[in-house]
Amino acid sequence: MISDSQVQFLEIFGDRNHKWESQEDILKLSRFYLYDQVKVLESALDVLDRSTTRIQCFDSKTKEGDIIRSFWKVPGTRRDSDNPYVCTETGCNCVRYSELARAADTMLTPFCKHRIACYLATALDLVDYIQISEEEFAQQLASSSVVGIESANNIGRNKFTRAHYS
Repeated sequence: MISDSQVQFLEIFGDRNHKWESQEDILKLSRFYLYDQVKVLESALDVLDRSTTRIQCFDSKTKEGDIIRSFWKVPGTRRDSDNPYVCTETGCNCVRYSELARAADTMLTPFCKHRIACYLATALDLVDYIQISEEEFAQQLASSSVVGIESANNIGRNKFTRAHYS
């Protein structure tokens, strides 16, 4: 669970148009703002480090090219390596997110390592963007059982190691 100010911080990383000076800056800022979430942050970094494929972001767009909504496929790790997790800006289909959402405090927002990995990957330019139709979008989300999906409308290359983070 993270605070509203921590969510706002992560949303800055979700801005695809912002270019960061260095990976070290991103990782130092992450450690500063997520100071009380070090274990989840390290797990998110592990997701990025251990993955053999990049995170994919699927965008449904208008005819004019504006993004309607998006979701990410985050490669699974270890025993789930063949089944990617599906994250939206408001949820994830992993067990941990479901547990956090059920226990949610109204002052905190549930956030799993996969959702944090999506924001970090966006800031670190480790995401492949794929355009799909609105029909494909709906089909893929319907088959993924994402917790929190009902409010997911209008969602806004190199490996690195934890050594950069320390």
